Amino acid sequence: MPQEEASTRAIAGLLLKNNIRVYFATIPREVLAYVKTLSIKGLGDQDAMVRGIIGSVITTIVTRGGLADWPQVLTALMELLDSQDYNVLEVSIILFNNHFIYLYTLNILHTLTIIIRIFTLNKQSI
Repeated sequence: MPQEEASTRAIAGLLLKNNIRVYFATIPREVLAYVKTLSIKGLGDQDAMVRGIIGSVITTIVTRGGLADWPQVLTALMELLDSQDYNVLEVSIILFNNHFIYLYTLNILHTLTIIIRIFTLNKQSI
């Protein structure tokens, strides 16, 4: 949909986010997998508003389904932190922080400690 106007993509993203929030339990797994894949790819969109809404879609999926339903999201975000594209880097940092806050509020400090260690080791090996 990159050929569409940013405002059209933003509205579509908001509708998608709201539908995921309300109907998460009834969305077919294949559809959710497709949305997850395109959401990660869409983080590099040139429009800041669209990137932010894609971030909201990702956060909504993780909030509704939990990280156990999409464990690859943290790995994908960590990989995006190595991007040379400022747009991708900016939204990745925001999302990564959002997921840390989400994990903390669920009182999963052990998981956070492991993720931080992995992240630190990955950055040191560069």
